[in-house]
Amino acid sequence: MNKPWAEKSTAETLGYTDHTEAKLTRHPHHVSFSDWVYGNFKNEDISIFDVGCGPAWVLNLLPTLNKYVGIDINEACLESAANYCSRAGVSFYPQDIEEDLDLKVVQEIKNCNICYIDSVFTMLEDPQKVLVDILLPNFNFIYLNRTCSPNQDPVTEKKSFSWPGMSSSSAHWAFSKSFFEEILRHSPHTLEIVENSVIISNA
Repeated sequence: MNKPWAEKSTAETLGYTDHTEAKLTRHPHHVSFSDWVYGNFKNEDISIFDVGCGPAWVLNLLPTLNKYVGIDINEACLESAANYCSRAGVSFYPQDIEEDLDLKVVQEIKNCNICYIDSVFTMLEDPQKVLVDILLPNFNFIYLNRTCSPNQDPVTEKKSFSWPGMSSSSAHWAFSKSFFEEILRHSPHTLEIVENSVIISNA
């Protein structure tokens, strides 16, 4: 499926190919994730699989870790990320989490214990399928940033939205807490919602 998030114009218009200091320091949502990571894990235990990593600005706040794998459908973002974030233990792959996964990506998933998704979960066509079929079976910790608020309307609804630079609109979900509670009802995972982030743990 062709998705507007894959378009080069989207990456350029939204500034995702820009690695200036201003771009790297204005993301408090990444700060929240970084604080959570270093507050709960030793450096050698930090292995992150980032779905929809974009330009991987989050790495600016993760100076020490064991492994980081970023996937994205926008190759302009990945090229920018690879040029800026070249360091040991970091790798990037062009991959849509909703399409058949490359065998190398499947192996990378098995080597990571934390899945990080910053807002992209709200833009998937079928987020429930991704959560049930891929995320829950493979990760002990799932951090869905900018995904759901404790005060969210109790209805989960699929909408659409066109971000600048897109030739067409993208899926845009509004999630209720009950959406996650129902999925996890018979799961060993626990659910926590902190501000607008969903944290799912199996530890």
